[in-house]
Amino acid sequence: MSDRFFRWGFVAAGLFNLVILVVSHGFTNQVLFETDALFGAGGCAVIVLWGLAYMAVAPVYKQAWLVSAVFALEKLFFVVWWLRFLITRGDELPALWASDLASGFFYSTYGAGDAVFMVFFAIAAVRQRGG
Repeated sequence: MSDRFFRWGFVAAGLFNLVILVVSHGFTNQVLFETDALFGAGGCAVIVLWGLAYMAVAPVYKQAWLVSAVFALEKLFFVVWWLRFLITRGDELPALWASDLASGFFYSTYGAGDAVFMVFFAIAAVRQRGG
């Protein structure tokens, strides 16, 4: 995997997080907020900040393998949170889709995307630590 791949991967991870601006309808989506307190307006703002951090690291990721490792752990948190939601409240997804398409889509899929970027950040950390 090339240097360019990794730099663009960090940017892609950041853009993935910025999608929360659309899903949250600009931090006003009450359906999203009321479904899980983690994704209230404040939580969504923090997701945006994480996304900006990923993009800020893109040009210097080679010097920041520990930061990549932290990013992987942060994504692991969200993957576990999502799986817990699916296991305990997955039966609510059809109602979410009916109530707000963005919220239904988000709660159905966000953890899968986080899993992809968790693996990406872990690979970046391992490659740069050894390199």
